[in-house]
Amino acid sequence: MISSPPTPRLATIDDIGRMRDLMRRAILRLSEGIYNEVQAKAAAEYLCVPDPALIEDETSYVIESDGQLVAVGAWSTRQKLYSGSEDQEFLTERVIPGLDAARLRAFFVEPSHSNQGLGRLLYKTCEEAAIMMGFTDLELVATLPGIPFYEKLGFTGMGVVDIELLDGTMLPCQPMQKSLF
Repeated sequence: MISSPPTPRLATIDDIGRMRDLMRRAILRLSEGIYNEVQAKAAAEYLCVPDPALIEDETSYVIESDGQLVAVGAWSTRQKLYSGSEDQEFLTERVIPGLDAARLRAFFVEPSHSNQGLGRLLYKTCEEAAIMMGFTDLELVATLPGIPFYEKLGFTGMGVVDIELLDGTMLPCQPMQKSLF
């Protein structure tokens, strides 16, 4: 349990190792019964890579409890939607508020801290920041285990697609979008 009220803070470069470890633990646990072992391991290896650009842009957040990271989440003003796929790796250009959707990226909660509202708290932090920057829409690519979380937040799915991870593993995911107004 969290001993004090959770408060998101901006992630720093020093958090990257702990962020990666938390992301990998979470995806492996969430993938059970949804992705096969090869897909789950590939997702942990290639999707669960904290993006330093999001830290530099000050759009990546973490929540700590007793000195341990328990949740991570980010949004972005860049075109890139996720890590781990060659077609996304070089999408560094900025999207335009009011014209393009801001990107929601890398939401993971430590399995022992799930169902405590930490993901929702991080999401609200990101949504408010995106609105302050002038964005009117959000989009993301959800792993299959993440779809229920995003649906509860009001996102609409646009069909399941396979993304090819860097090792060639095909991972079913769902592009999703949400209007902020």
